[in-house]
Amino acid sequence: MENKLFLAKGTLRVAAKGYWFTSGGEKGSFGYYPHLKDKRGLPVFPDTQIHGDLKMSAGWLKSLDSSVKDDLIAEVFGRGGEESDRNLHPRPSRLYISDLVVNDGAASGNIFDIKPRIEIEEDKRTAKKHMLVSLEMSYLEGKKLEAEVYLGYFDNRTGLDNAKKLVEESAQLLSGFGAFRSRGYGRGEMELEWEEDIAIEYKDTDKCDSEFIYYLEALVNFRNKPIEPGSYQNIETLKHITSDQLRGWFVNAYEN
Repeated sequence: MENKLFLAKGTLRVAAKGYWFTSGGEKGSFGYYPHLKDKRGLPVFPDTQIHGDLKMSAGWLKSLDSSVKDDLIAEVFGRGGEESDRNLHPRPSRLYISDLVVNDGAASGNIFDIKPRIEIEEDKRTAKKHMLVSLEMSYLEGKKLEAEVYLGYFDNRTGLDNAKKLVEESAQLLSGFGAFRSRGYGRGEMELEWEEDIAIEYKDTDKCDSEFIYYLEALVNFRNKPIEPGSYQNIETLKHITSDQLRGWFVNAYEN
C-alpha cells in the first residue's frame, strides 16, 4: 500500500506603497532607530513578523467567517504554550515563510529617509517629554517585495487545500506589513501564488520488514540564520515538529 504526504510551495508578493519600517531591535545614539536591512543594504521584514501578521489576520477571518475553526488556525500557524491550557496543547506551525525582501528587479535607488516621531500625552494632548526619536524609514512606493512560502506536510490533499485557503484569505485581509500600519506605513497589495502541489509517496510502515532507532541532535536553533552586523532578530527556538514533517524529511533524504 502506498501513502502520500502533501506539501505546498508558493510566493507571497507585495506591491508596496509609501513608507515602510521595521527595526531589528537595535537603537543607535540619541534615539535613532535604523531600519533592518539585508546583506544588500535593502529593507528586510523578518519571517517571524510576517508569520505573526498572517496569524493575526486569520483571527480576524475567524470572527467574520464561522466556518474558520480554531483548530485549523492552530494546525497552520501553530499554538504556543502561552495560548494553551489543559485542553489546548502546544502545536507546531506547518507554515514556514522566508523574510520579505525587495526583489532584485526593484532594488535600485536611495530609498531611505529619516523621519522624527514624538509621543503624545493623552490627558494633556501635548508632546511627552524626552520622547523624540528618529526612525530610518524606507520609501517603497512602486517596489515589489517577495517571500517564499512553504505549507505542510499534510497526510491528505483536503487538509492541504483547507490550509492553503486559510493562508490565502488571511493574506487578502492584510493591508501591509511592518510597524505603524495604523498610521499609514507598511501599506501594499498582497498576492499569494502557489506552485503545483508536491506529493511524496511512502510505503505503509505497518508492512515494513524492519525497524530502526534514530536520534536527532539540534546543533543550532532550527530557525537561526545569519544576520548582517549591526542588525539582529530575536527569534524563538522552534521546539516542536510534526510527525508528518519528520517523515517527509526522511522520505526526501532517502529519495534524493
